[in-house]
Amino acid sequence: MDRYRHAYLLAALVLIVPARPFLVERVFGLALLDLMLLVVLIACIVSCARGRWRIATGLVMVAAIQALDWLSSSSEAVWGSQLRNLLAVVFFGYVAAILFRRIFQDTRHVTTDTLAGAISIYLVLGVGWTFAYALLEVSEPGSFVLNGAPLDTVEFDRFIGFSFITLTTLGYGNMVPTTPRADALAVTEAIVGPIYLTVLVARLVALNLTQNLDAEDPP
Repeated sequence: MDRYRHAYLLAALVLIVPARPFLVERVFGLALLDLMLLVVLIACIVSCARGRWRIATGLVMVAAIQALDWLSSSSEAVWGSQLRNLLAVVFFGYVAAILFRRIFQDTRHVTTDTLAGAISIYLVLGVGWTFAYALLEVSEPGSFVLNGAPLDTVEFDRFIGFSFITLTTLGYGNMVPTTPRADALAVTEAIVGPIYLTVLVARLVALNLTQNLDAEDPP
């Protein structure tokens, strides 16, 4: 498991993004999407697991996210949805920070799992911002409009497409931030995405050059 821990996370993240539009309108589609999101959360724990305290912290946060999700869906409690989204933002930020340190500080050799971890950080950022948008819309309804109309739902599935469109600076323009806070959140994501890719390429090139020099030098 340790050898491919980042690959498991990457597989879970890659599956959930394209699967979303095919699930939300199906019977039990949202329930299946929630299950896939739970798999992503568990894969995050597996990817970051080094030491009991990290595993325990991750499990507690995942359990709290799931409990708050059940509470908000069963009672339609706004505060439950707010706490769930806030905790999800913290969790994915926590995961991204651990993976970033591991890939950019602790890694000395480029492997397939290293590449999987580096790509996973990018996708984790997109998922984390997804919950940040949902949190803002729940807290301040009307922060976003879709095709000029208010959103019919503020769940995870509504914002994941907008998040990755913003992260990649593609910008279709179908969903638009309408408040200064929403605009600042989207602009920040649009800045972070290209900067991360630039730093990633530079780091991987440096590691590759170091590996080649080490291979050429005799022991």
